[in-house]
Amino acid sequence: MKTLRFALLLLVGLVLVACAADGPENIRGEGLHAAVDLPDHFLISTDAGTVEPTDDGSCHSPLVDPRTGTNLTMVRSANGMGDYSVPAGQYGLRENELLRITCATGVAVGIVRR
Repeated sequence: MKTLRFALLLLVGLVLVACAADGPENIRGEGLHAAVDLPDHFLISTDAGTVEPTDDGSCHSPLVDPRTGTNLTMVRSANGMGDYSVPAGQYGLRENELLRITCATGVAVGIVRR
């Protein structure tokens, strides 16, 4: 009986760990760490220039840093959040990381794995 109980606890633990993994399909916000040197918010880049983000239910690409002109390209999006690739070394990102941004406001939330 003890062995069965231990096996069930182990199985539950493994399932919880697997569910918490921050894989490419995960866009819910787990595993974030802080970004550095961010603007207040990012703008949407268009052919006519830049515009403020709007709460129209979509994530736009590319985004631009209004201070530096740095372009961000969306890799994936879900639930009102977008994960964007940025030039190497920007905002504290390391290799295989993306910058998560709230699409309605253009405000960065943090850094997630690619």
